[in-house]
Amino acid sequence: MTIAQFKIFIISFVYFTGGLLFSVKGQESWPLNFLPGLAQSSILNPAVQNKTDKLVIGLPVVSGIHFDWDANINLNSLSSNNFKTYDVGAFYNSIEKTGDGSFSGNISMFYASLKIDDWNFTISLSDRVNATTKFDSDIVKLIRDGINNYYGANENVGSAKFDFLYYRELAFGFSKKIWKQMDVGIRPKIYFGKFYFETHNTNLLFETDTENRELLLKPEGSFTLSAPVIYNSGADKNFINFSANVLPGDYFFNLRNLGLAVDLGIVFRPNKHYEFSASVRDIGFIGFKHNTFNVDFTDPIRYNENNLYQSVNFEESHYLEPREALKALGDSVSYIISVENANIRTFTSIPVNINFSGKYNFSKTLSGGFSNQFFYLAENSINQFSGFVHSSIKDKFEVAGSLTLYNFSKFLVGFGGSYSTSFSQIYFSSNNILGIFQATTTKNLNLCFGINLLFTTKNY
Repeated sequence: MTIAQFKIFIISFVYFTGGLLFSVKGQESWPLNFLPGLAQSSILNPAVQNKTDKLVIGLPVVSGIHFDWDANINLNSLSSNNFKTYDVGAFYNSIEKTGDGSFSGNISMFYASLKIDDWNFTISLSDRVNATTKFDSDIVKLIRDGINNYYGANENVGSAKFDFLYYRELAFGFSKKIWKQMDVGIRPKIYFGKFYFETHNTNLLFETDTENRELLLKPEGSFTLSAPVIYNSGADKNFINFSANVLPGDYFFNLRNLGLAVDLGIVFRPNKHYEFSASVRDIGFIGFKHNTFNVDFTDPIRYNENNLYQSVNFEESHYLEPREALKALGDSVSYIISVENANIRTFTSIPVNINFSGKYNFSKTLSGGFSNQFFYLAENSINQFSGFVHSSIKDKFEVAGSLTLYNFSKFLVGFGGSYSTSFSQIYFSSNNILGIFQATTTKNLNLCFGINLLFTTKNY
């Protein structure tokens, strides 16, 4: 990573904490549980068995793409004119006192499912991303207005929190029909940590040095970074920049940043009409030490009183566009931080997902019920309670509709469907279908879609 690339990274970080990334540790809801004809519905509950009676192979990448974001900010609040321009003022006016959001994504690299008698086996390889951000709105105000107004005062601007986690997941699922009424399942997982970023007590404040006629912008706190880079220092041992340190083993499976997790599930059918299921997902952790660094903010950024700028009116003196001001801030960051290799392993947990559902089968082709998904990770907990209706049409079409109560505060309308032939399946599902058509204005959205190949196997 060159110094220019590192500056871009820091600038991106500032944007993210300012709220441009509406989303480590985002909650990943899963709307495919409303489509039981799909083998991937077992991702929410490892006890669910493949109902196709065929070997299901998911195509790389297109076998399953899922993303999910939740935020108190609209995507288009920063931009106008179809994202051709940006408006920090409009963005500031649209956010609450504290902006926050979470994002999660999952791209399937490989998926396979096969049912043999009372057993069901799955194997999956996927790349997963989780992110969260939380920030005081006065940080956005600083970007909007510039630093002129802070000269002569000592003021705390506010705090910002940003976490980002990217890892590869290898999972092996096993489901067993114990008796006609009950299936149980377990899915052990191995995590390979690829990128990790977490801030610690980060805060911005201004101080005025009247003796030297300078305004000091003082970032406080620290962050942990794990990435395929090494840091370079000068003769005085001060940090200069990061440079790339990409090894093939780190790209495919980073065995030096490992994690373990497990999913547990159960399905109970007391009779032909009722079905209940429960599961717990992602009980586990990832440990980072290889290419992991502890970074501290050690010095302030100094502005001479003659170099102060404002970003409000381009017709007035000392105007600096907000985007250029952020770039200048990025140019200064490498001079105000210290970097050290992490001496101990850093452990981070994955958001635990607890699920419970029940449904009533009106007939072989029509069912309805409820589902509750709870995601827990400290202050970022989310609960989604859904009622749903599912219908099958001539063994080829499968459709489902849902109404979800999100965090007991708003209702979301969901829809999903799949089409199967003798050799393939195509599917999509969302808990907020209206948000897809208004993606830039919605604050909550998820979407799953993919393609499966079906192979007939001999009867066991």
